[in-house]
Amino acid sequence: MKIPEEQKGEKKPHGIIKVVCVNLLLIMGVLILAELIWGTWLNPNSWKSVCRYVLCDADLDSIHLINGMEARVRYTKDEFGLRGRRKPTGEIDILVVGGSTTDQRLVDDEHTWDHLLEERFLASGDDIDVVNAGIDGQSSRGHIWNFTNWFPLIEGFAPKYVLFYLGINDIPPQESAGTYDNDLRDLSIKRKIKTWIKQRSISFEVYKLIKGMLAAEKMNVGHSEDRRQLTYGEPFRLDKNDWDFYQTTYLKGQLVPRLRRLAALTKKIGAQPIFVTQRTARWLERDGFLFGLKGGNQAPYVYQGKKFTFNYADIGYAERLISEHILMFCQKEGLACLNGYSEIHLDRNNTYDLVHTTANGSQEIAKAVYRFLRKLNIK
Repeated sequence: MKIPEEQKGEKKPHGIIKVVCVNLLLIMGVLILAELIWGTWLNPNSWKSVCRYVLCDADLDSIHLINGMEARVRYTKDEFGLRGRRKPTGEIDILVVGGSTTDQRLVDDEHTWDHLLEERFLASGDDIDVVNAGIDGQSSRGHIWNFTNWFPLIEGFAPKYVLFYLGINDIPPQESAGTYDNDLRDLSIKRKIKTWIKQRSISFEVYKLIKGMLAAEKMNVGHSEDRRQLTYGEPFRLDKNDWDFYQTTYLKGQLVPRLRRLAALTKKIGAQPIFVTQRTARWLERDGFLFGLKGGNQAPYVYQGKKFTFNYADIGYAERLISEHILMFCQKEGLACLNGYSEIHLDRNNTYDLVHTTANGSQEIAKAVYRFLRKLNIK
């Protein structure tokens, strides 16, 4: 029997469907296997999920090009995901919490600002253990996650002080509080189920990591290429964004409540909260006017129907506003707060990408924080 020309080489429809179904089943099988191996469905409170995120038992030795020179970097963390701990977990004096500028992934253990801060105490005869709990990419949302998902798993965990070095990662206005600080008691049944799944799924952990990296790149707060050769020539324009709306709905409506929760969570574990605000070197001030780096990306965000576009000059203004709101919060609540925006000097010479510090920049932070803590009679 002769096969018609139009049928030669054609696959039957049910054959194509079969191939698609088999491939989908294989993909589902791989995902299920991955979830069973790396997810935390059987033991959601285990260290497995937390350690994936906080890098327990890290011991990384690498060479990086920092400001045109090769630098050897040793980055270590203990079994609890903490960097630079000397004393038992129940005797930590100062726990430092922050994002990448605290984690300091490309700064050697001996040159992080928390280590240099500790050295200043030791040199004065005070045996103060300053422990680094910084997590690359975290904002205040992530800091809340630490208190509900990480710190409770550390046996005997009882720091005397928790110092929050924060601000720049909280610049982007976002609609949702995300999964870091969701309280299941306050959620609908649908959101409770979604949050329950997210807290156990390795697939979501990978998605969250990639999303965080992209967001950091968008706001230029991730570890990036050398921007120190760019010039400060982009003038700040107040009328480009609705800053009153930004302050009222985002800073007062979202950031301040998160700060209040961080203070409450700190006191709940028997520690005293201390807040230190931030600034970067992506902008400078001349004769009372802000100028950002020329050529900065315009990072757009849509928040409650309004569009916000941030170049480097806008980022500088946002850093100022966030610092002011953190300081006002501290004053209202009677909390210790250092105006790092004004007191810490960072420029193109002591950072490697105008955000993250070199050893010299770390000294600037340590120096300012040490002076402040001495005034608080911490010793």
